[in-house]
Amino acid sequence: MLNDKLVQAAKKKAAERHTSLSALVNEALRASLKPSQDKGSETPFKVTPFTPENVKKTDTSPDQFYDLLVAEDTEPYGS
Repeated sequence: MLNDKLVQAAKKKAAERHTSLSALVNEALRASLKPSQDKGSETPFKVTPFTPENVKKTDTSPDQFYDLLVAEDTEPYGS
C-alpha cells in the first residue's frame, strides 16, 4: 500500500512536469533499479602489497608465538 502523502507529492510532481503519475512512477522505478554508473563517488579500495620492508621484524620463538595466538583469541576486542 502506498503512503498517501507520497502519492500526493508524486501527483504534484507529475503535474509540474506535465506528465502522468504512471509515467512518473515508471521513471522513478527505472532510475531506482538501474545499476549505478557513478563509480567516482566511492572511495577506491587500496591494498598495500606485501614486501619485507614494510613488515615489523621481531624475533619470536615458537612458544612466544603460540602465547600471542592464544592471547589474541582470548582477549576481548578493543582492549
